[in-house]
Amino acid sequence: MAKDTSRPSVGLIESASRALVANQLVALAALGYLLALFPFNWCLHATVGQSGFTGPLNANLVIDIGEVAGYGVAIAWGLKRGQLPSGRTAAILFALLGLGSIVITLASQSSTALAAWAGDLALGAGYAAVFSFWLALVSRFSPKKMLIILAVGYLANLIDYPVITDVSREVGCFYAIMTAATSLLIYALVHHRLINSAQSPLFLEETARPYWPPLRLAAFCTVISLAYGFCTGSIGVGVSTVGLKIGFALPAIIILVGLLASYRSFSLSSVYWISCPFMILGLLSTFFLDVNAMLVKILVTTALSGAHFVAYLVVRVRGQELKRDPLFAYAALSLLMMALTVAGKTMEPAFAGSTAESVAIVALVLGVVLTYGLLISKAGDTRAVDVRSALSPESVRDRTLKLAQTNGLSERETSVYQLLIEDKSVTDIANDLFIAPSTVRAHVSRIYSKFGVHSRHELQQKIEE
Repeated sequence: MAKDTSRPSVGLIESASRALVANQLVALAALGYLLALFPFNWCLHATVGQSGFTGPLNANLVIDIGEVAGYGVAIAWGLKRGQLPSGRTAAILFALLGLGSIVITLASQSSTALAAWAGDLALGAGYAAVFSFWLALVSRFSPKKMLIILAVGYLANLIDYPVITDVSREVGCFYAIMTAATSLLIYALVHHRLINSAQSPLFLEETARPYWPPLRLAAFCTVISLAYGFCTGSIGVGVSTVGLKIGFALPAIIILVGLLASYRSFSLSSVYWISCPFMILGLLSTFFLDVNAMLVKILVTTALSGAHFVAYLVVRVRGQELKRDPLFAYAALSLLMMALTVAGKTMEPAFAGSTAESVAIVALVLGVVLTYGLLISKAGDTRAVDVRSALSPESVRDRTLKLAQTNGLSERETSVYQLLIEDKSVTDIANDLFIAPSTVRAHVSRIYSKFGVHSRHELQQKIEE
């Protein structure tokens, strides 16, 4: 009797359909987030060759100044409010994206310097604030879902490149306005569902205070951003080149394939190690090796993109542990990375062709290695294992984290506890946390004592009650 080979495929389709239905809000948030990125990407392309600027002032610099203002708004909101703005309040900032697109389009026809500056400033400010608000909003999802949403947005930067380069300025401006408006509507809907309906797994205190990004994470992002700016300042990377688009998309592809295809075995450590070796290769290729410029662009941009994912996810996990809103930390870290990228681009010409340039490259390579080592070391709150354990199924993650807090586990004991209930051996836990097996046994003993159990089996039973 012939076997029915259609059932597995039908079952797969049905499973995918159920997953999509069950995650409608996630899919909607991913759409809103990627739409928010389109106006900025299109306008960056539209400002290439923008006239009306003199001296060191150029379109990219004016946009950067606007981004500083936008991140400043997000930082101030995070400090004062402790919560995300509603769709009605955020409409002003979304409107800046559309306004910037309109003014930049008009300025390209009139060649008026004042109009070009105004459009670039509005674009930068609107983008930075909207990006920060979207980032904080999608943090209300579980870490896994947040990663997927961010990865979809980064991947869309590559997919929409043909649209950005092939349409006229008028059509591109229309697309930018419509995507900004649609993104605002989706933001308002997702905000209402997550915030007002209390559907978020990110449990915050009633007076959720802001918090600073971990210092080790800030140091790592500082060096990576400075190195990226130094490299791009040397090879003259344009903001809309294919190499940059591919570089930003690569970590997103790794994350999407890893999380969607191999949920249980995927480790975020694969994203951690991308930034360090890729940036080192990029630095060496830029200044010491005869490597194709396109490949260099891909290397350094992949490193920066990987650092973005690491930074935002660590901030997200830290926010859940502290029960605090991550908006301030996101905006502050984004501002730091943007400012250091600009600083690297500005510094490079002063070192070009001199002995100091080689010294600067060696210092940057050592800085990348050192800060990367600090980031993954056993102390502190930015360990890869903590982020990896955060990617367990959200219902289990939330319940186990609540139990850890209820029973008074310390931060280190919580890390051991997360791996313990995954049925990992003492040796495996010691290797994952970079501590001695005897230290693991001591932590396990205290965990059993706080839970009032005497074995791993009893602990598992208590968790499942």
